[in-house]
Amino acid sequence: MAEERPELQILVMGHEVPPELAALPAGRLRFEPFRASVTEYAARLAALRPTVLVAPLDATRFSASKCPLKFLDATAAGIPGVYSAVPPYTGLVRHGIDGLLADNSVEAWRREIERLLVDAELRDRIVRSARRVVETQFSLVRALPAFARLLARVNSASGVRG
Repeated sequence: MAEERPELQILVMGHEVPPELAALPAGRLRFEPFRASVTEYAARLAALRPTVLVAPLDATRFSASKCPLKFLDATAAGIPGVYSAVPPYTGLVRHGIDGLLADNSVEAWRREIERLLVDAELRDRIVRSARRVVETQFSLVRALPAFARLLARVNSASGVRG
C-alpha cells in the first residue's frame, strides 16, 4: 500500500522498523522508538496524530491475554483505528462503529485501512463512538468504584482491617 500510494507517510512506533518497511525512503518513514513510559508514549502519539492507527495482533493465547490498550491510546489521541479481529479487540471494538476489525490477511488489512484513509466522515464517526465507549467503560468515574470493591474484597480475604 505504501508503495502504491506515494502520498502516505508511515509512522512506526516500536522496537524496530519492520523489514517490509525498511526500503521506504527516509522522508516517507518516521520511526519513533519504544518508550517505557506510557505517559510519554501517549503524549507522543497525540502530538504526531496519524490519520489511522493500526494494531495488528496474532491469534495466539499470549495476544488474547492482552488488554485493548492500543484502542484506548488511539481513542484518547482522537485517532480511528484498524485492529486485528482477535481478542482483546473483538470483545470491545464494534466493527464499523468504534473501529474497524481486520482478519489477519493482507487483503483485509488493505481494505480496512483504505476505508479509513478515504472516508473522513467514517473516521470522525469512529472517533466519536470510540470516545463514548471509553467514557462509559473506562473512565475514572466508572472504574474507581469497581477498583474500590476489589480492594475491599482483597483486604477482607487477607484479614486486613481498614
